[in-house]
Amino acid sequence: MAELFETLNTWTLIKVFGGITVVLTAIVTFIAILLRELILSKWKTKQEIKVEGIRSELDKSNQLISNLTNTSTDLILSANQKKIECLDLLWSKMMSVRESFNKTINTFYTILTKDEIIKLPTTTGSMISDFKDSFDFLKYLESISDLLSQAQRTRPFIGTKLWSIFFSYYAFQGRLTYLIFDGFETGKVRYWLDEAEKKTIYSIFNKVIDEEMLEKITKDELLAFNTILIYLESLALNEISEQLSGKEQIKLTLDYALEFSKYAKELEENKKNSTNSKELT
Repeated sequence: MAELFETLNTWTLIKVFGGITVVLTAIVTFIAILLRELILSKWKTKQEIKVEGIRSELDKSNQLISNLTNTSTDLILSANQKKIECLDLLWSKMMSVRESFNKTINTFYTILTKDEIIKLPTTTGSMISDFKDSFDFLKYLESISDLLSQAQRTRPFIGTKLWSIFFSYYAFQGRLTYLIFDGFETGKVRYWLDEAEKKTIYSIFNKVIDEEMLEKITKDELLAFNTILIYLESLALNEISEQLSGKEQIKLTLDYALEFSKYAKELEENKKNSTNSKELT
């Protein structure tokens, strides 16, 4: 009986402890599953928040890029329209400068030789006397100065090259008019292609026509005056054509695209750095 009792107690203990072990194992397993689900749920929520934050940043960036693109497009179209208007205005003022050039003085430089121009103040004739009586140098200066002021409004839109051509055209005719006016005042006209005066004349073109080309253009002195005017006009028309063709605008657009691409890359880098910084915290 004692042996049976001991056997029963041992068996009972084994069953009891075995049951407890199973229960504990089940509880531990259950708790582990709950903890895993809780951790996964928190991680998933955290990641969803991060993803939503990134999506929000991307939306903001895309909106910013879209706004910048639209604004830039509007500005380019507006600038192009303004450029066309200014090119038209500048050419109009360039022709007005030529029309303002005294017709008699134009005749002097077109048909007279060097000696004839120098001796103009002592030359007699109805054309000379009519010129002396009618020509008002101060009025001429006021006229071309007004044209220059009007043309200056185009400078921000036409570029340095075209403005230099226009100013050379303006200054050249103004200088030659002054030489005639001064000659009648002093009794002798300084000839514009004499060595003493040529340096001043050539300096007017230093940004537009090189000296070698000027030497070729002025080789025939009777044709030199009008040849220079025609050459400057052709330079202006060529530059206007270049600008209207869009070549310069294409270059500016490409430069803008490169700058914009650089900005977009910097923006993306900043977002990545910001995301990495948030993950570390």
